Amino acid sequence: NTEKLECEIIDPKCWFGVMKPAEGKVHKSCAIRCISGGSPPMLRVSTDEGNQYYVLKGAAGENVNDQILEFVGEPVIVQGEVYSQNGWRVIQTAPTTITYQTK
Repeated sequence: NTEKLECEIIDPKCWFGVMKPAEGKVHKSCAIRCISGGSPPMLRVSTDEGNQYYVLKGAAGENVNDQILEFVGEPVIVQGEVYSQNGWRVIQTAPTTITYQTK
């Protein structure tokens, strides 16, 4: 199931726990440190019903932490294959296809 998501790449450790606010420019440097240290990158998609979250993986299901750091905390568009694993939504995509949202 291919989906195109307008989202922000977040760090789940900060977002769900220790840092408030854990989004946007304020969150960016902390999230980059956490993701480069091994925390799984996640996507936060804002909807009318609230936030939806996706674990971000590479096209073959590999970790892409180092390849997505420039996009952390920025409005981006991610397109890829979406599936469910252990109760989480997962999106698999090639990091080279991630683009910044333009307003």
